[in-house]
Amino acid sequence: MQFFLNSIFYSYAQVLFSNRRWLGALILAASFAAPGIAAMSLLGVVLTNLIAWFLKFEPAKIESGFYGFNGILFSAATVFFFNLTPLSVVLIPLFVVITFFIAVVLENYLAVSMNLPGLTLPFVIALFIYMIFLGNFHDITPAVHATDAKYYEFLPEVVRNFFRSVALLFFQPNITTGLLITLGVLFFSRALFLLGVSAWLVATLFLTAILPHRVDDLGLIVGFNAVITSFALGGSLVLPSAKSYLLALIAAVMVVIVTAFFAALFESTTLPVLVLPFNFITLSTIYSLKFRKEQTDLVLLYFKPGSPEENLYHHRNRLSRFGNFKLFFPELPVWGEWTVTQAFDGEHTHKDKWRYAWDFVLTENGEEFAGKGERLEDYYCYGIPVSAPLSGKVVRISDGIPDNEIGEIDLEKNWGNTIILDHGEGLFSALSHLKPGSIKVKEGDTIEKGEIIANCGNSGRSPYPHLHFQFQTDDSVGGYTHKFPFSFYLERGGRIKQGGEIERSEAGTQDGEADRGGVAERGGDETRSSKTERGGDELVLKAFDFPEKAAKVQNIEKHKTLGKAFNFKYGDTFSFVYEVNTRGDVPASHGVNMGGGDVPASRGVNMGGGDVPASHGGNMGGGDLHGRKRGGLVKTEEWKTGIDVFNNPYIESSAGAVANFYNTGKVFYFSSFSGNKDSALYCLYLAARRVPLTLQKGLVWEDLIPVSDLPRLWGRYISEFFIFFTSWFEAKGKYRFLKREGEPNISLTGEVFYSGSGLFAGLKREYKTELTITESGQIESFSFAMPGGKTIRVKKNPEDKG
Repeated sequence: MQFFLNSIFYSYAQVLFSNRRWLGALILAASFAAPGIAAMSLLGVVLTNLIAWFLKFEPAKIESGFYGFNGILFSAATVFFFNLTPLSVVLIPLFVVITFFIAVVLENYLAVSMNLPGLTLPFVIALFIYMIFLGNFHDITPAVHATDAKYYEFLPEVVRNFFRSVALLFFQPNITTGLLITLGVLFFSRALFLLGVSAWLVATLFLTAILPHRVDDLGLIVGFNAVITSFALGGSLVLPSAKSYLLALIAAVMVVIVTAFFAALFESTTLPVLVLPFNFITLSTIYSLKFRKEQTDLVLLYFKPGSPEENLYHHRNRLSRFGNFKLFFPELPVWGEWTVTQAFDGEHTHKDKWRYAWDFVLTENGEEFAGKGERLEDYYCYGIPVSAPLSGKVVRISDGIPDNEIGEIDLEKNWGNTIILDHGEGLFSALSHLKPGSIKVKEGDTIEKGEIIANCGNSGRSPYPHLHFQFQTDDSVGGYTHKFPFSFYLERGGRIKQGGEIERSEAGTQDGEADRGGVAERGGDETRSSKTERGGDELVLKAFDFPEKAAKVQNIEKHKTLGKAFNFKYGDTFSFVYEVNTRGDVPASHGVNMGGGDVPASRGVNMGGGDVPASHGGNMGGGDLHGRKRGGLVKTEEWKTGIDVFNNPYIESSAGAVANFYNTGKVFYFSSFSGNKDSALYCLYLAARRVPLTLQKGLVWEDLIPVSDLPRLWGRYISEFFIFFTSWFEAKGKYRFLKREGEPNISLTGEVFYSGSGLFAGLKREYKTELTITESGQIESFSFAMPGGKTIRVKKNPEDKG
């Protein structure tokens, strides 16, 4: 029953590019201002979804309203244009079936051939067939509908006409319906509301300016086409931006022209223009945008949609977390902590077409050597093993070049002993200045990531022992460098600002290779790095980044316990017991104690002021109600892991929540969340959004969080009226491991900072998370504490033996 109710409500919401069931329910209720049209549209969606279910179409698509919305529009249109007769009562269900099959064929054809949605073209085609077919009968008469206009005479005509235009999206003649739908759109998305009003005004003004004599007969048609076209191109199929807003306004002008064209084309027929302008303009625009050289502006929606605001937040978050991800995940070519003495655009070498390279040395207390540093053996890095950054094939080796005495360089064989590795897809790497005779591989060998292949030396243009490393796009010794990041590594004393702020790397990516006009006798390294200390002992997680000069870096060494804890496999099931507490009765000295020992007072939960919506406290379903404890609601929640049609793994909760995750082997990510935010899964999502699977003292990391993923803050909703031009809210989390001496459990603690800027600079919230992992690699408990005293505590169900 729930499945079919969802399929009905989501079908209504789909017309407005929404995934909110409540909005679909509101539209359905509002449509009963015209009961005959409402009843027929309801019949249309029910019949459509039953056909899809009976023919065993994909249940998820049926429930989402993917098939149903064309049935709604077709059925509503038939009653809007014609009076019901016994004949039409028979014909309409038959044509609903026809509409369904047209929709299936058209949706799939456009998706496969042009990667486009079918929009509402199926219903338009089906309605044209229906209306032409009715020409064979003489007892079908046009319908005349009573309206509620007299109740809204106090409103300006321009406002009444706007509501009429919105109502006509569902073939409703009443202003009340348009008003209620507009309010629903406003609550769903401030961006869509602004787009609809702006586009309608622009289209109406343009129509009045160029075709004043057609305002009466084309005004409402232009209006609702402008509204729905702006929804599509301004924020639903294109991510919101200043350019998408401008695109929506330009499209509103085009609506006038295209509507006038179709009106003239159909003038000698009985066919209405309907939403042909919307379909024509939207499909042609979206298809044209796919052929641009760059896709950075006017970004087409590329993931499962939410509201335009949520889509934009998700896109920005995805770029910040995964924007630099590459096909390959290279690691540092060294083990242990090494110091970068020369990075990109170095002071001495690493210039021009050889600019993207690194020099690595070992240091102790900021020094590269012991004693006077007059012998090779004095240098800590000399003779130390180096490793392959990626799996691949050894394609070139240069060996037998003697090490230089300290301070001397070899300009004739400036790269020294070198190994070139081919990693496939045109990516090569080079390790140079190696110790003669230390190379442990030969040309043609296949090697694995992390395999020791040689020892650090001082051959070539190298006055002091160090490892020179670079990526390149060919197999030549001394080839031009190629800018490519290391995937995941730790940096000691890396730059993390306080207060939850993340300092973004300005280093971008550069693909392709330089035009090479010959072999240049450059490269290598000739100067000794100075003693450099970077402040702090914190280890900062870096992802697909480029180490800078003086950075102390090391690879991530996977911790067995953490690796097991986050190794979610297809088909895994979990059971948790959790308590939603709204009284703030957590002992002040303990913060949120989840069974892993006392939490120091300094990590206590911030119970500061701030509104917590009442809707965050009730029974959200999906679990057995056990009772109340200390004023909190205690219940169980079941999880199961799965894989979606795009091969993305996810965890689904019985409480109505889904979290997608991604495990790189070294770092675990939760990539997205949807559904119930009063669920245990939501707490885990925030507590473990990004987890390096290594346990080292001082390790900290930060992560951006979509503001829409956090509990409601009303100031954010107001700010979203301006989301096309600026974003005033930001959310970031700062995380660290905490392992107390003598205790086997590992705690992962987090602080989430949610803050406004500009006009909303005074609005701030801080949340606390904590997660406990047992020595055996089990997620034992976790919690999420909010301002105002609300806390969700979760523990593994004792009955779950998994």
